[in-house]
Amino acid sequence: MTTPISSMRRATSGRSPQQVSLDKRLGVLFWALLFILAGTLWLLPEGKVPPGTWLMSFGLILLSLNAVRVLNGIPVRALSSLLGLLAVGAGVAEYFGAHMPVLSLTFIAIGVSIILELVATRKS
Repeated sequence: MTTPISSMRRATSGRSPQQVSLDKRLGVLFWALLFILAGTLWLLPEGKVPPGTWLMSFGLILLSLNAVRVLNGIPVRALSSLLGLLAVGAGVAEYFGAHMPVLSLTFIAIGVSIILELVATRKS
């Protein structure tokens, strides 16, 4: 049986303390940027922000987070990559007036990421 602590140990094994520390700081930075994004968009007058801006920005923050991980030799997280791609795609679709079932696709992305992590841990 795995516990959250054993999962954390497995997730940090093979990484230097600097990488683990940077990964934690990147997570905190993600939340800070997300709150700044939400606050900024809510401050702007209604109708002044193009449709899909929230989703595209959210997705770009997630994808940028993973890009920084790659550049620093930190493993990329499947869930944040999938959600980032989904958010950017949904935001672009919304901008052009199309509707995407974002909640349904999010559940699918979460399920796929869980399976990918299971497969990855089985190989190691």
